Amino acid sequence: MFFIGEQNRQVRLDFGSGCKRSGFRLTVDTSGVFQMINLPSPINATSLKITITDTWNIGNNGWKEISFYGCYGATPVLHPCRYDETCTLNNELKLTGQTCSASSSIYGFFSTCQFAYDGSDIPWASGQGVGEWIFINFNSWVTLRRIVFIQTGTLT
Repeated sequence: MFFIGEQNRQVRLDFGSGCKRSGFRLTVDTSGVFQMINLPSPINATSLKITITDTWNIGNNGWKEISFYGCYGATPVLHPCRYDETCTLNNELKLTGQTCSASSSIYGFFSTCQFAYDGSDIPWASGQGVGEWIFINFNSWVTLRRIVFIQTGTLT
């Protein structure tokens, strides 16, 4: 069972290209409205690790849904935090066949990391809060421009 307020307040993003971004603040949301992180500039990566760095409360912290926006087929970059300038789109990246891992899963098989981005209403929940993470391997280079979340503890 998920309760209002068992939500994440701040996250750090570690991109597979070696780029790191932190300090992204999220609000408590009980309605299930998507919360967006618009990256200051697009970032090319093959993977992304999202780490919870602060919470509103500890419990079933995690993500009910995560969506990624940008472009597939990005040009590999030699320097962290660089991006493919040809990507001007903000299309949702449909994730199929991607692999993921997570620091923990409070309900075992019933809340594994795949549920966070599969479009179902089942969340990934860590149960721990600060320091918990989810890692998504995109299996190819992508350019990320925006990440959109619905947190656990919402009413939808």
